[in-house]
Amino acid sequence: YLSDVELDTTIISNELLTLVLVVKEGNSLCYLMESKLKKLSDKIRNKISIFKIDYEINRNSMIIYRIQNTPTLLLLKSGILIDKLEGLTSKKELISRIQHNL
Repeated sequence: YLSDVELDTTIISNELLTLVLVVKEGNSLCYLMESKLKKLSDKIRNKISIFKIDYEINRNSMIIYRIQNTPTLLLLKSGILIDKLEGLTSKKELISRIQHNL
């Protein structure tokens, strides 16, 4: 898991498309979304960076990105939010949104 501070420095310095999965411990939907991200093909995974942040601990990021539900997936480029997926998303939709933003 990244902290608020680590998230800020990581996404600003990262040139790849950055996916940040916002999770809440014990939430089964968060577990399913994390599982979908792990199953992305190597072709896609080599073009993106994936990080995880805890909803309960990192309140500052929740306010900045207006996150109200988990799981939420933030897609960022050079520190700028370009897309946000809230709730459980199908693998097909996930791949489509990633490819659109590459």
